[in-house]
Amino acid sequence: MNNVLNAQTEHELFGKLIDQYRYDFCKLVYVIFPFGQKGHALEHKRPRAWQMEEWAKMSVHLQNPLTRFKTYRLVISTGNGSGKTAFGAMTEIMMMYSQKLRGRVTSNTKPQLTQIVWPEYDKWFNHARYSNIWFEKLGESIKSRDEEFKEQWRFDMFTWDEANPAAVSGLHNEGHAILYTFEEAPGIPANIFDYARGAFSDANTIKFWLVFGNSDDPDSKFEQLMNDPDWNSRRIDTRTLEDVDKDFVAMVLKDCGGDEDHDEDRHVHRLRSDLEGPRHCLDPVQSARTAQRHEHRHQAQSDRDPDPGADGPSRTRRRVHGYGPGILRGRRPERLPRRHWRRTQPGASDPRRTRLRHRHLRRASCRVAEAEHHGA
Repeated sequence: MNNVLNAQTEHELFGKLIDQYRYDFCKLVYVIFPFGQKGHALEHKRPRAWQMEEWAKMSVHLQNPLTRFKTYRLVISTGNGSGKTAFGAMTEIMMMYSQKLRGRVTSNTKPQLTQIVWPEYDKWFNHARYSNIWFEKLGESIKSRDEEFKEQWRFDMFTWDEANPAAVSGLHNEGHAILYTFEEAPGIPANIFDYARGAFSDANTIKFWLVFGNSDDPDSKFEQLMNDPDWNSRRIDTRTLEDVDKDFVAMVLKDCGGDEDHDEDRHVHRLRSDLEGPRHCLDPVQSARTAQRHEHRHQAQSDRDPDPGADGPSRTRRRVHGYGPGILRGRRPERLPRRHWRRTQPGASDPRRTRLRHRHLRRASCRVAEAEHHGA
């Protein structure tokens, strides 16, 4: 009898703490997940520092009545092992407990979603206290056990179809909360982002949009969001994180060509894309596709300017010597007007071709400039 009363008292206290910290994720994460609890799988675990920093920013957004119902957009670019999927899972679960959330998660491919992402969400769902009392998990959905709200108080995984992007629209939950999570987002087409955006039109509604990935394609919608002032963006250097195997990182850098770029603006957090495209080895299929795309673009650029010596400096040479390394990193110099910036770029009519960020392309550009110099 006493055990029953104690369990009931604990559950009531748990509910009160959820209400008390519903807008404070830094405290709520310790209420819901038993970090440090003896005998639990999380006994020797704790949230990463960068996760706590992002939850602190979200909490400030929620605690301010002036910003609470504005869409909070977060895009994070980082390599493998940084805990970005775990961050998305814990955020989703905290919002399920503290709000009547209607959320969705997707990824670049269905196998990635069903075999990698969703099992991670399932793991953190099982770690959460009283999860089976508050919610039920049905295949591709997590739903509230409250019969009145179970269709609006739920979280689902979904797949997208580039040929039918309208299928991702229609997510609304006015007066409560909405969460969209895009995993491995560089592989998600821009039109899927565009149609998903319509879900954030509800007034008086908490709205969160989380986008995670590894910037292995500088022309992707994901990388555009990384430079969009309307989005909160963060790049994470995998090598600086706790609980990351430093020997593994060193091995990857060695096998893939090393880390020779000392540019102060360089972020080597993306173990795949920061290394030379053709030699990138953590995801060979994606690397081959990325390298092939850039090879085609470089060839098209050479075709547009076949004889640079005849008519003066080539476009490539202007980028190398005219406006500094900021151009090569895909950044628009602040001192140049946007219209001038676009005129200096090859294929200026297509904004997707305004960035060259891979080192093998930079080196190719430098070799062309050097050849012009010697030819002159």
